[in-house]
Parts: sequence; structure tokens; C-alpha cells
Amino acid sequence: MRLFLRLVIIVFFQMIFFCPAFSQGDINQLEAQLKTAKEDQRLVLLNDLAKKYLQNGDNNKVLNYANQALILARRQKDKKQEATSLQYLGNCQENLNNLTKALEYHELSLKIREEIQDTVGTGKSLNAIGMIHFNWGNYEKALSYYQRGLKVKELLRDTIGMGKFLNNIGNIYMKWSKFNVSIDYSQKALKLFEKIDYKPGIASCYLGIASVHETYNNFPKALEYYNKGMQIQEAAQNIAGVADFQNNMGNVYSKIAENLKDKKAKKENYIKSVDYYTKALEKRKELNDKGGIASSLNNIGTSYLLNLKDYKLALNYFEQALKINEEINYPSDIVVNLLAISKCYIGLKDYVKAKDFLQNGLNLAIRNQLKEFVMLNYQTYSDLCEKTGDYRSALSYYKLYKSKGDQIFTAESQKAVTEMQTKYETDKKEQQLKLSNAEVAKKEIENKKQRIVIYAVFGGLALVILMIIQVFVSLQRKKRDNKIIQLEKEKSEALLLNTLPAKVVTELKATGKTIPESFDNVSVYFSDICTFTDISAKLEPHVTINELNAIFTAFDDIMINHHCERIKTIGDAYMAVCGMPETDEHHAENIVKAAIDIRKFLLDRAETNDIKWRVRIGINSGKVTGGVVGVRKYLYDVFGDTVNVASRMESNSEPMRINISENTYNIIKDKFIFTPREAIEVKGKGTMNMYFVEDVKEIE
Repeated sequence: MRLFLRLVIIVFFQMIFFCPAFSQGDINQLEAQLKTAKEDQRLVLLNDLAKKYLQNGDNNKVLNYANQALILARRQKDKKQEATSLQYLGNCQENLNNLTKALEYHELSLKIREEIQDTVGTGKSLNAIGMIHFNWGNYEKALSYYQRGLKVKELLRDTIGMGKFLNNIGNIYMKWSKFNVSIDYSQKALKLFEKIDYKPGIASCYLGIASVHETYNNFPKALEYYNKGMQIQEAAQNIAGVADFQNNMGNVYSKIAENLKDKKAKKENYIKSVDYYTKALEKRKELNDKGGIASSLNNIGTSYLLNLKDYKLALNYFEQALKINEEINYPSDIVVNLLAISKCYIGLKDYVKAKDFLQNGLNLAIRNQLKEFVMLNYQTYSDLCEKTGDYRSALSYYKLYKSKGDQIFTAESQKAVTEMQTKYETDKKEQQLKLSNAEVAKKEIENKKQRIVIYAVFGGLALVILMIIQVFVSLQRKKRDNKIIQLEKEKSEALLLNTLPAKVVTELKATGKTIPESFDNVSVYFSDICTFTDISAKLEPHVTINELNAIFTAFDDIMINHHCERIKTIGDAYMAVCGMPETDEHHAENIVKAAIDIRKFLLDRAETNDIKWRVRIGINSGKVTGGVVGVRKYLYDVFGDTVNVASRMESNSEPMRINISENTYNIIKDKFIFTPREAIEVKGKGTMNMYFVEDVKEIE
């Protein structure tokens, strides 16, 4: 996260270095000229006004003047001014965070500029499109546009432009964690800027080089370059630039402290870190930079919370940051603040307030689909519940935290496979182009003298061999990529089969949906671990999770052996069925045999395990409805009165006993040994007959 913020700062530097603000006097003068301008003069004036309002941050004015200019340019068929208008509209949409629309404008502008061979304008468009793809995380595409832009600037011998594109390319390699390549590009850019003593560009390079050294934990070098860059900003009286360098120096001192063992030295460096964060905060207050102020407040609060353990002081800074982020409506930053505030209250042992802020943050993260923050909220919820002694909830939230992490990991894996396939298709097109060029060359050679023809034959033979090698390599690459894709597909299907019955998975894959079904003959199993809360309270959370995992895995195996289907687990409760979604005439017999085996498994396990788990088991048979619920996350569930009665059988059972209803008893009464029970009053059902299953009846 910090590395990404540094890259954003570098891009921000480049924007302000190459786009200086204009005074209101300049704008007033242009607007006065526009009122009296003739038709052939208006177009340039409109674009100039759009440019100046763009650099002063008035997006409404930019849209007004740039759209007027675009209409006039098309009417006058002035391609150069049309491309300029489109560029300003694209820049304005970037400011409004509408990157899709911005990309459309910049691509139109680039097409025109390439048609009319406007080299300078082409460089601007390539840079703008590259930056949009960079912000989207499409680094391959961004690199392609930056490399094209670099070639344009080299043709123009534009030193500043070359340095800018070299820096951009370095940022991409930094994002790919190829730090050696990144620093190489930054050094090349630095040499160009130093040659013409271009201070803003030098400072931008220092920022990138320092970031790489910081990543490698070479803190002295990082501080050296941050200091150099800060001195340039101070000399230029660039308050925003000074603040950003001070913020990064605060990050470095925080990392230095993390790597120290001596408590006194550790604390001194944390205090230095806070000092630099505070200096950055003061600068941002001068500029009334609300986003920057909130960021600095958050950095200071984080230091007091995690490093100096001063929860009251940390709380004060986080509350200030939250107020600003709510004003400027930054959902992700608001979630970060709410999460941090809840951690402060946990530190202060005010668990009620901690829960309130945590819940608000979770709701906001879910609403805005901030998956990483949802995961972090679940983790903190688990910690909070553990501290309040609610171990069952702690376990539930820990499972949600792990589940959310697995979902994010799976999404990232799928994205990686897609990127690999895209790269393969690009390579394939390049090879086809090479083959086409080779054939053209071969035809030209055939028209030359005999001696040259002989050489051409040998050359062609060598080329064919090379082509065969390329095709072979390409096929091997494709085979490898397909294998990776197949493995990911198999992994996804395995995960799906762990969640849904096989029949339902097949139906979903075939039609994309599943229709709920009614089943007349199904047996439903419920079990619950006795005194689970008391036992788990004495165990570490990870021990409890490992125990449940071992028990439920064994339950799953037993159910599969008896042709039963696990439906779900809720905490320490376990639910299974037999007779659906595949019908089974022996549904009651199978599920009771599974229950007997589960009881035997727990008894055998207790003989060798220090933790003695015992369960209550309840079974009922009858009609149920089953189907998939949910859209974002599939869950196969079972409904109906039969399910409710099975749950009542479990709650009215006894430890290590299998309690069945009269419905189930009537189906299997000739196959098992039972102990009849006195009729029991069941909530909502009245008096019901029940039976304890003792064992399977031997065949006479």
C-alpha cells in the first residue's frame, strides 16, 4: 500500500511540474479577448481558456470551453485544434475520476494526431493513455504506450519528455517489484534532467530512487535521496512537494524502528517518524489539502496506535482524519479510519464502542465492495470477540476472515491466468507478422541473380528452421498455459463441489442456474457438540479451529461412505441429509448408520486425545425442499417442517445418543435396536414420540 502511494505521488509530481497554474488575471484577459474575437480567432482562445482552467482545477469551466472548441474545430475542419480539445476533455474526465470516458477522448485525440503527423501532440496523448492504464493496473498496456512515447520524444530530442517517459517506465517496473530495472530507468532519467539542470524532474527521480532503496531496507540511501529531493522542493518553495518528502521520511524512520531491538533506540526512531509526519501535516494545512491532511493524521495516529501504544492520542488523530474523509467522501479511507478507531477502543478496553465503529466500517466496506477491508474487519471482529470471551463468535469471524482471503486469492489467480493468456495471444500475432514479412522478402529475393538466389535458398532454409523452432516454442508455451488454466479450472470445480452437491454443480455449469426441488423421502441429520463453549474457552482459537476441522473432516468422510450429503456447518453444529438431491430408497437406514459410525469415531478418538468431544444427534425423515440460495456466494440449503423436527430431535437428545423421530423409526424399526422414550413435549409441535438408536440389529 505504501509503495502504491509513493507511485501516485511521483505521478502527481509529474503533473504539477509540467502543468503550472495560471493567475486569474491571465484568464480574465483571455475571456475579454473572446468576447470581441472574430470567428477564426475564437477556436484558439477557447482551447487556451480550457487549458488554463484545467491547470487551475475548475472542471466545469474546462468542460464548457473545451466542448465549445470541439464543436467549432469540427465545423472549421481544424484537426489539430480538434485533437487539442479532445485532450483537454480527457484530462478533465481524469480529474472527475471518469477514466473510461477520459480514455475515449485521449484515444480519439491520438488517432487524429497520428493522422496529421503532430509529433508533439502524439507524445502528449501517448503519455495520457499510458497513465490511465497504469492507474487501472494494466501495466503491460501502460508500458507499451510509454515506450511509444519515449521513441517520439527521442525523435524530437525533447530531453524533459524523454526523462518523463523513462521515469514512467521505471514506475511500472517498481510496481512489478523489478526494482533493479526500475532504478536503472530512474537513473537514466536523472542523468537527462541533471544535464539541463531541470530541478523538478531531478526531485521526481530522487523520489523514485529513494523508494527503491526503502523497499530494499537500505534506509541510509533512502534518507539521502529523500533529503536531496526535499532540499530541491524547499528551494523551489513547493510546499506540497516538501510535505510529500517529509511524509516518506516519516515512513523510513518507522521502518528503521521496526528493525531495531533496543527499546530506547526503537522509541527514538518512532518519535522521529511522528515528527516528520507532523511537519508534513503542517505543510498540508497551509495548502488546505484536505486529502493530504487526512493522510498525515492517519499516519500519526497509526504510529501512536501500533508503535507507541498511546491509544487516547491515536484516537484523537483518527477521529480528525475520519471527519475530513467523511467531508470529501473517500469510502476506502473512511473504512480505514473506522477500523483504526475500533482498534483504539479495543486498546482502551471499551469494547462496546469498538464494536459500533467496527460494524460501521464493515457495512461501508461491504457496500462499496472493498474486499480487502471486509477481510480486515472480520479479523478485527474475531480479536474483539476473543477479548470479550465470546469464543464462538470469534471462531465464526475468523472463518469469515479466512474465507474472504481465499476469495481474494482465487480472484487474483484468475486474473494472473488471464494476463498470461493475453500475453500468449500477443506473442502469436507478432509471430504471424514476422512470417508475413519473411514471405515478402523471399519473393523479392527470387527476382535477383542466380548467385543471390542460392544464398537466398540457404537463408530461407535457415529461416524455416528458425520458424519451426518458434512454432515449437509457441506450442510448448500454449501447452503450458493451457495446463495452468486447466489446473485453475479443476481447483475451482473442486471448491465448488466442496460447497454444492455434484448434481447441482452439473446443473449450474450447464444452465447457469438451478431450480429448487421438492423431495418426498429424505432423512435429515443434526448434531451439536456438547459444552462446546466451555471447552473452547479453555483453548487457543487456532487449537479450536484445528479440532473442529479434524472432526468435521471425519464426519464428511463418514457421510460420503454412507451416500449422504453434508449441507452445512454453523459453528459447532453439523447438518447432513440422505435422499437428495439424488433419491435413495435407503435414506433413513444410511443416515442412521452414518450417525452410529460418527458416535464410534468420537469414542475411539477420545481414547487417544486429551480433548473429549461429545455430540447430541437428532434425525427425522419426511418431505423437504432443496435449492441454491444467494447470488454472490452460492449455498445449497434445505427447508421444510422435516428439517425443523430434525433440529428438535437433536436438542432433545442426550450426549453421545442418537435420537430419532417416530417418522424415521417407522421406516427402520426392523433393522436397528432401539430404546423407546417417554413422549416429550416439543415446542410448536406438541407431544412427540422419540427413540434412541442403540445399534444395528444382527440378521437372524
